[in-house]
Amino acid sequence: MNKIELMEKIKSVREYQNKKLSREDHQLILSLLERPYPLEDDGNVELLFLEDGEQIAELLVGVAGYHGRMIQAPHYLIILSRPDGVGYREAGFIGQSLILRLMNEGIGTCWVSVDSSDAVKEKLQLESEKEVVALIALGYPREDKFFEKLFSGIKASKSPYSEKGYADFSFEYEKDTRQPAGPVVYTDNWGKVADSDELVRRGYLEIYHYMKYAPSWGNRRPWRFILQDNDIVMAVQQMGEVEQLADHLEGGIAMYFFQLAMHGMGFRGHWLMDAQADVPSNYILAGKYVSE
Repeated sequence: MNKIELMEKIKSVREYQNKKLSREDHQLILSLLERPYPLEDDGNVELLFLEDGEQIAELLVGVAGYHGRMIQAPHYLIILSRPDGVGYREAGFIGQSLILRLMNEGIGTCWVSVDSSDAVKEKLQLESEKEVVALIALGYPREDKFFEKLFSGIKASKSPYSEKGYADFSFEYEKDTRQPAGPVVYTDNWGKVADSDELVRRGYLEIYHYMKYAPSWGNRRPWRFILQDNDIVMAVQQMGEVEQLADHLEGGIAMYFFQLAMHGMGFRGHWLMDAQADVPSNYILAGKYVSE
């Protein structure tokens, strides 16, 4: 299935069948955990597969979960990273890329937040200098024919900003009504709101439409963009000092969606994680998408 289609239909699974993954799917996951990852991370990110989900869930009650509740799943992935903003963003990018790949294979997933990296490492007896930034629950959805129903209406990837959308598809499923809050794209400098005609001329308007599908805490969609010639800077609004890990993790997830949309529209490029740009103090600079 086209990755843009997957992006439009992404959905977390929070209830799973009480069965292990098939041998084939198990081997697929192990292969996905091998390098190279979809993003060059200089060894900053580490991925581990946790086999016994029932035991893991019992051990992590009170130290990990989704809105305070531990998600029960047959298996988990654990994501560790270098304990800084770049490492967290790389973890978000790589984790989200795995989620879309597994979704395409009929494997359900859900991000599971971590309250304390040290507590998780102690509970699971992990020895690593890296920080546990998140888990991903894995398994087959409990709901009957979950993915069949989820994908049943897809015959296209097409935003409301395009008359033609993507070639060789037709658009028939219900339009998503989520809309971004406030201006999200600036030109040259922060605060200079980009004109929609300019975005159309550059071919970028659809890109920002697709960003509404990127998951974020409370569906707040905290990202903003600055067009700088042929490159694009991305910033993420902070939730607060104590939520910096979550801010960077969300930033990495959004960076994956943005790159996916750009590549899908034919704009090849890559992210620079250590880019420089002037953004307000309540935003973090996620990176710069450099055109190739």
